[in-house]
Amino acid sequence: MTKNDKSTRFFSRRQEDYVSKLLGGKTVVNSGASRFVAGDCLISDISMIIECKTSMTPKKSFSVKSDWISTNEYEKISQQLQYSALAISFTPEADTNYFIIGEKEMKKFVELLREENKNEED
Repeated sequence: MTKNDKSTRFFSRRQEDYVSKLLGGKTVVNSGASRFVAGDCLISDISMIIECKTSMTPKKSFSVKSDWISTNEYEKISQQLQYSALAISFTPEADTNYFIIGEKEMKKFVELLREENKNEED
């Protein structure tokens, strides 16, 4: 991790490492600079790529750019992965993230929750 705690890279790397550890993935080395492996976090066993976005100061709102989502989708397809997500943190600590997922992922998530609830009732 970069030692300059005033740089964008410092805060970005903090979030990328946190999300990777939280979800059991791997932080993409030199993310954003490679043409071959894109995204910030790769979870190979479930075929998912995650793009991380954080702020350098605490914020009450966060504008999401459609380009972030379309680029993440393109990277998912180009790496032959099944799923993608966008992780957003409103604070520089990056220890609370919110995830934007597509309808395919949301549908899968709802199905999994229904199945889990059904199994708990049995």
